[in-house]
Amino acid sequence: MTFRLDAPLLRQTVQRVRDTTVEVEQELAVDDTGTLLTIRARGTALDEFEDALAADETVRSVERLGVEAADERRYQLEIPREHSLYWEWATESAVLLAATRRPNDWEVRMCLPDRAALAELRECCRDRGWGFSLTQLKKASTSGERARDRYGATSKQRDLLTAAVNRGYFAIPREVSLAELAAEFDISDQAASERLRRGLANHLDNSLDTTD
Repeated sequence: MTFRLDAPLLRQTVQRVRDTTVEVEQELAVDDTGTLLTIRARGTALDEFEDALAADETVRSVERLGVEAADERRYQLEIPREHSLYWEWATESAVLLAATRRPNDWEVRMCLPDRAALAELRECCRDRGWGFSLTQLKKASTSGERARDRYGATSKQRDLLTAAVNRGYFAIPREVSLAELAAEFDISDQAASERLRRGLANHLDNSLDTTD
């Protein structure tokens, strides 16, 4: 499913530096008080963006992970629990596929097990006063042949997805890190992140249909 979320996380930053695109790579729980959020920022004013991050009230700490290009940087942010939905969607066995920060809201793509989980997530958002707007919902296909024959993931994506499942990447708490999976496949952390997300997206796009 895809939804828009009007939550305060990074709102101050992106409204201050509007020509920067912010995409989430992963989010991990640190302890009961917060999470580590890895983001990728693209734009032409990244120094100003970094200053805005440091001043953002929804961020505890900022660590630059590397400069990959003149217009692209990765950061690891420590986020207080009150500004994260991590525990809510993880409790519902959801998988975060993508999240992009826009000036006024987040666009989030997520896989949830059923409509009850969707209802719980929506209720959690409303309890916090965060606007929740569902923009796309796909329903699981009942065709066994389709589920077996049309996964859509490439062999490399499927191998990484299989390893991630078997090694506990999707477990709570997580039993293997993205860096460990990347090392196992002799690829960079970024390549592993993109391969995993694309594999999940391809798999879900080809095992779900849009019929309501």
